[in-house]
Amino acid sequence: MYTRKSTSPRLSPPVQRDFPDEQNGQVDCVSQSAEEEGWRSISSLPLALHTTLWTYTALEWKPYGYHLTQPLKTHRLVPDSALREFEQWVVHHQWTEVLEVKDVHTKWHSFVTTTREAFHRYFKAKSVTMHLSDAPWMTPRTKRLIR
Repeated sequence: MYTRKSTSPRLSPPVQRDFPDEQNGQVDCVSQSAEEEGWRSISSLPLALHTTLWTYTALEWKPYGYHLTQPLKTHRLVPDSALREFEQWVVHHQWTEVLEVKDVHTKWHSFVTTTREAFHRYFKAKSVTMHLSDAPWMTPRTKRLIR
């Protein structure tokens, strides 16, 4: 949100007066340079909103690449059966890729990589897409139960 007190340094030509208005064409200059920078107006209201008592201008912009994406909620179930299998894997794994390395940093990296791969193997990730039109009470857990 740009106001007359805070203007974007990327917009050119800069507005010289207190506020851009339609008479001197400064709103058009600001909007043209904003479009050249890859921005577009998302408001259906006029670009400049004026009040008669106070001189105030508001411009609302979002970049062209901005899309309202549907958030994807990811969760991992940790049932007792998968936990037991993971525990068995930890106990019975040979850990040769960790024990044979002399460098501490490489040893740590191989340990983390090995355990992360096993974690992803035993505890599968499941995703639920939350839609913008979902009711406020529709939680990811409720959507999982519906499936």
